[in-house]
Amino acid sequence: MELVIGTILCLSILNIIPWIVLALRRPDEEIREQLTESDQALAQLIQIIMNKMDSLENMAEDFGRSGQNLDFGTILGQIIQSKMNPTANDDYSRRDDGTFDGTPQIIETTPKNDYES
Repeated sequence: MELVIGTILCLSILNIIPWIVLALRRPDEEIREQLTESDQALAQLIQIIMNKMDSLENMAEDFGRSGQNLDFGTILGQIIQSKMNPTANDDYSRRDDGTFDGTPQIIETTPKNDYES
């Protein structure tokens, strides 16, 4: 009988210890503090984004007032022309064996001695 009471007493103490630790440590307060910090960081990010949006809007207004019209036809024509003649814009064309065409460029570097003391 004493063994049963001792076992029940030990198990109840082992069951109560985590609850006491949780009551003293208060992980819910830590979570609340972290949420508050993240909310403040998000608010700052939103303010920064809104300021950037305002500056972009001002830049767009300045660009629109410059009197310079965008000629989308010319831009599209240049894109189509570059797509129809890809070899003129391709600085890194290769031969069939995989080597590059064009003049070789020699880049001189100074050797680094990692073992200097």
